[in-house]
Amino acid sequence: GSFSCRAEDKESLGFEGRTLRMWDVASGAEIDAFAHWEWVNAMAFHPNGDYLFTAGKSVICWDCNTGSKVREYGQGKITGIVHSVSLSSDGKFLAFGTGGQEELGAPYQNCFLRAFEAATGMLVAEWQHGYPVNALAFTPDGHHILAGGEFGELHYWHMPNGL
Repeated sequence: GSFSCRAEDKESLGFEGRTLRMWDVASGAEIDAFAHWEWVNAMAFHPNGDYLFTAGKSVICWDCNTGSKVREYGQGKITGIVHSVSLSSDGKFLAFGTGGQEELGAPYQNCFLRAFEAATGMLVAEWQHGYPVNALAFTPDGHHILAGGEFGELHYWHMPNGL
């Protein structure tokens, strides 16, 4: 699939505009781009390749075949920046890490790792952290998440039983 962006949007966004761009790895040629309208800190493809998840001011699921927004995750829960995003190997769960400061020297706020059902957007677990969660990875079996923090700390979390 490919994403699409109207020609006038591409021109107004400029070379480094707020877009997502798709590149052919073999040739290095740009395949397509589409307007995103907010920054992107991290992204992850669904294992089936049909969906792309982007993290910035929120986490958005995009349909790779149409370029349309499918779902936004964590509305009302996210008050800061989303730094990291990861999907379980079966694509069932989506995790993302948040946190930040209002200004340099201010206390850290909204530092969490949150896990959702990818298909429904339902929150299934959340763990508070002391600092922003900058990196995430699910274990291959999808039962645990490794979360890396801003100051090098690592936390190993067990997904709730029965999921």
